[in-house]
Amino acid sequence: MTLLQEKTAPLHGLIMPGGGSQRMPQGGTQTEVCARLLRPHCEKIFLSVRESVPTQPGLAALEQLKDGYVNMGPLGGILTALESNPACAWLIVTSQHPLLDEATLAFLVENRAPLCHATAFRNPGDDQPEPLFAIYEPSALAHFIELMDNGITLPSEMLLKSDIQLIDPPFLPSQLTLKTPEDAPQLLWWIKDKDRKSG
Repeated sequence: MTLLQEKTAPLHGLIMPGGGSQRMPQGGTQTEVCARLLRPHCEKIFLSVRESVPTQPGLAALEQLKDGYVNMGPLGGILTALESNPACAWLIVTSQHPLLDEATLAFLVENRAPLCHATAFRNPGDDQPEPLFAIYEPSALAHFIELMDNGITLPSEMLLKSDIQLIDPPFLPSQLTLKTPEDAPQLLWWIKDKDRKSG
């Protein structure tokens, strides 16, 4: 075992379900899909919830992690996860990623930088780090709290002000967050552009 492997924290997974946004056609089972994809990479998988909710069919194996922060959006879920087990790193995905696939997820894990605060994909739509398809290391907690004390509360902005490994997506940009059906044209543009470049 190398020194880097010894310093690498165990990896837990956190799934953030879509909030009040409209659901994509296949969104009804997307949380189950996320869980299945995370299992080979994570020792434990949790479902981020704002309050305890009845277990849904197909999700009985997932532990619920109740958000400890009020009205902070995704940042509350990220901080809650880091605080719940400070010795673990967290692979955080959102169920609003209908194109999340095994290969892209494996690429993220393979390129993990455990000595950084986080490893995140670069969103090809705006060149910003994608905070809801990323791995957060234990060291991120104290740094994020310091940034929050300085008035920074957007996860993407926090990542920009952190020591992160920023990687480009290897395939179709599945880290693009499709929050509503109206976002579909953006995805279609990327598919056509990819086909045009490979043709």
